[in-house]
Amino acid sequence: MAYFFNFFNRFYGDCTTFKSFMLCAGIFYAYESTDRFGRTSLHLASLRGDTEIVEMLLEAGANVNIKNKFGWTPLHLAAREGHIDIVQMLLEAGANIGAKNKFGRTPLDYAVKHRHTDIVRMLVSNKYQRDENES
Repeated sequence: MAYFFNFFNRFYGDCTTFKSFMLCAGIFYAYESTDRFGRTSLHLASLRGDTEIVEMLLEAGANVNIKNKFGWTPLHLAAREGHIDIVQMLLEAGANIGAKNKFGRTPLDYAVKHRHTDIVRMLVSNKYQRDENES
């Protein structure tokens, strides 16, 4: 494995950490690619609660409001699974709090359903702040 990193270091510079290696290798240039359900890397990282990957994808320019085939955004998934750090990151990146999936549900609906009270408070607070700023 060390040889592999040394190879990329020689051609691309500092690729010693996982994050820098992924960016050096150009892996995140395909961040809009989807699986058969229309899920992107950002959907999957948000679902798993992988803050490092979510951060990298957002820095690389991933669309924070992209929907899968069922209309779910990464925020829907993070809110449903209770990943409060991911929810915060997505909100800071401009995620649409009011996005509805094909079932007419918002991220707040899933946070309430799964009793993630901290996320419910965060979503309500952010929606209120955004509404105030638009007034």
